[in-house]
Amino acid sequence: MTWDEGPLLGFDLETTGVNPCSDLPVQVALIRWEPCGRGCRNVFIVDPGCEVPSGAQAIHGISTEKARHEGCPLGEAAAAARLKEWWASQQ
Repeated sequence: MTWDEGPLLGFDLETTGVNPCSDLPVQVALIRWEPCGRGCRNVFIVDPGCEVPSGAQAIHGISTEKARHEGCPLGEAAAAARLKEWWASQQ
């Protein structure tokens, strides 16, 4: 099987800014796509443990309050196990 014959996983982040060395995620999206056209997604809010700047909030709409109230802890969002478990559940 070649790479385009198997399932694909898309990964996207909304963050506290544009610096990949210092800014943190506030939303994670995982999108699984099958060659047959079937897909599924898992999108979740993350509490980055810091203020979400107003400029970033204007782009993605996630406020500090929303992230704190609805978000999972940053460590949980970053855990490879979360991605692995979700991928396995889609098999």
